[in-house]
Amino acid sequence: MKIERSSKLKALLEKWPMHTVVTTSWLNRNGFTNSNIQKYVQSNWIESIGAGAYKRPYDSVEWEGGIYGLQQQHPEIFHVGGKSALEKHGLAHYISFGKTPLFLFTCTKQSVPFWVKNFMDQHEMVQQYFFSRLLPPVLGLTLFDCGEFEIKISSRERAALEMVELVGEIHSFEECRLTFENLTTLRPQLVQELLQKCTSVKAKRVFLFLSERLDLPWMKHINGNEINLGIGSRQLTPQGFYDSRYKITYPKDLFANDELGI
Repeated sequence: MKIERSSKLKALLEKWPMHTVVTTSWLNRNGFTNSNIQKYVQSNWIESIGAGAYKRPYDSVEWEGGIYGLQQQHPEIFHVGGKSALEKHGLAHYISFGKTPLFLFTCTKQSVPFWVKNFMDQHEMVQQYFFSRLLPPVLGLTLFDCGEFEIKISSRERAALEMVELVGEIHSFEECRLTFENLTTLRPQLVQELLQKCTSVKAKRVFLFLSERLDLPWMKHINGNEINLGIGSRQLTPQGFYDSRYKITYPKDLFANDELGI
């Protein structure tokens, strides 16, 4: 019996990526019963970190390992997006506007498990959860290599759209402008598809406005005639300058040339 138990535990550890959280559903899918799990916890072979969530004893698990567990528990539902994804792509981590929250997006009204909230609080990670139908669920998502495991995050293109959707609520125009200055290598074909399928007029207008004003090189490949920008103006900044092409207001100090009347 001990040999059988040892063999089963060894099989578990071979399947379980280091530095990650796994859940009861993951363990069940991999052939471990609730009775097995209970015995492993009682024997200190695995450590419970909340209802239905576990880590290896003495293993260091950062927030990415927690997201791995969440995404294994709820496949195709949650992804890291917006500025958090851009930071993972190396495009926003040096733009400091205070400690960046973890931006987690879902296209369904699925609640985040309580263990995730507790785990992130223990890691002093402020979390922002968004139920959003801004874009189709899987369009523009990618896997990010965390070494021992992968997590699902937005591509640079999708993340930029998710970020500008939050202008005026979470992010300032200045923060978005500084971020967009580094988006020089976006893939125009994916940008085009995302803009055509995006449901937010605000996000599309701000995205195109910043990209055009910053003269980003891939913009010359974007066909604006295929993108529905809606009708009417959007006052995104009180008493700001007005851009007649994209019909939005923006801060007067966003671009130096505006102040000079150029």
